[in-house]
Amino acid sequence: SMNNLALTLKSQGKYEEAEPLHRQALELFEKVLGRENPSTERCRHNLVDCLRAKNSTATAAVNRTETRQ
Repeated sequence: SMNNLALTLKSQGKYEEAEPLHRQALELFEKVLGRENPSTERCRHNLVDCLRAKNSTATAAVNRTETRQ
């Protein structure tokens, strides 16, 4: 799946390639499963982790806040 590919790229340190895939996967999860679904939450968490890994702390903080809502 797109999410798994993004996780693989992140684990290889390819954050610039992984981030858009994480975002696309999250968009699909939200459309299909809804924002509150546990799988959607995990997908959002994966995006936040990717953003943190590439030192995008400001963006990661915004996404983390959305997760808590």
